[in-house]
Amino acid sequence: MSEMRPASQALSEAVVHALLASGMRDVVLAPGSRSAPMAYALLAAERAGALRLHVLIDERSAGFVALGLAVASERPVGVVVTSGSAVANLHPAVLEAAHQRVPLVAISCDRPPELVARGGSQTTEHLGIFGGDGGVAGGGVAGGISRPRAVAEVSDAAVAGSAVEHLLAQARGGVPGPVHLNVAFTEPLVPAATPSVPTVVLPDLPPASWSSVIPDALEPGPVTIVVAGDQAPDLAAVALQEGWPVLAEPSSGLRRPGTMSAPPALLDALGEEVERVVVLGRPTLSRQVTRLLARSDVEVVVVDPPGAGGADAPPTRWLDVPGARHVDGLDRWEGADAARGPQCEALSRWRAASSQVDAVLDAEVAAALGGGELSGPVVARVLSDAVSGDGGLLVAGASMAIRELISRAWPVRTSWRTGAWRGSTGP
Repeated sequence: MSEMRPASQALSEAVVHALLASGMRDVVLAPGSRSAPMAYALLAAERAGALRLHVLIDERSAGFVALGLAVASERPVGVVVTSGSAVANLHPAVLEAAHQRVPLVAISCDRPPELVARGGSQTTEHLGIFGGDGGVAGGGVAGGISRPRAVAEVSDAAVAGSAVEHLLAQARGGVPGPVHLNVAFTEPLVPAATPSVPTVVLPDLPPASWSSVIPDALEPGPVTIVVAGDQAPDLAAVALQEGWPVLAEPSSGLRRPGTMSAPPALLDALGEEVERVVVLGRPTLSRQVTRLLARSDVEVVVVDPPGAGGADAPPTRWLDVPGARHVDGLDRWEGADAARGPQCEALSRWRAASSQVDAVLDAEVAAALGGGELSGPVVARVLSDAVSGDGGLLVAGASMAIRELISRAWPVRTSWRTGAWRGSTGP
């Protein structure tokens, strides 16, 4: 006789199987009563070697752990919480993921629809809690820069797979971001049969990121620099070939030799001569960059993720600078010939200034290590000099930690990746 499977067990296993089939490798769980079906299904999948399960008690911490895993892996990562106020505790992480373009999958476990908003305990209405239109089964687009890319509710194992796969596609889309999956479980909440463990060949999906090129048809003439912010496409080689100084934030991922040290100091010294800025990714660290982009005498060209234009431009553009020219998805470079004249002279000045900044920073570090004052900037410089090996990951804390790294010349020579919460924070 076949084992009878409660509806909650069948649903949770269908959801987990679909998550695995969509390429999810990590899930963070903040346990609770209503989320018990997901806990059992996730544990079975981990024991089978299909995913890594991370268990945390606090939901807010769970959200940010999942966010960090998604930043580091550039893949969708799920965070599972129970019903009630537990869901609201994910909002800060969802907000950050929306601004920073991180494929975070918020999975809330709910009571069946007939028990929601009936005055019982833990009947918070989950759909729409993060903003947007509340979503529909199968995945409704929520829209808005600080909201999930899509929202879906599933309560039937028979259709859960297609709904989850559609939702994960939204998370990984041309402009990655958070999505919200609400799973409605009926009692009993514990399995009554041997868990179904899928034999899953994890797909070798490309990272949930975007790429583009520096826009074509930029005429030579204006003194041009490149500002590379969070998740910038690696176009530094093209920019350097054109003779454009590249000022890269630590979380940009640009590590090519020739990018400039300590962008804030360089902009203080030479920013007034800039006539055109090409913006890659989302720069948010430096007040000097903010002031530069706000100048009316500077031409600003923003390279957006492909598909960011059109009616939905406000939710998907990296930043909205008044008067800026936005370009996206271009696949060729037809710009000027190798830099000549004023641009060559400007590049020489910026390189000389960058070398001077490096010398000053090295002198500060030497003085501190020789018995002088050990300050935050000095620690940042020492750290940046120490991590020149291969294969590392540095996560910089919010506020001053990441600012010290950018002001103290996080070295482009290192192959370490640098992550930071930059989405909803400002300079």
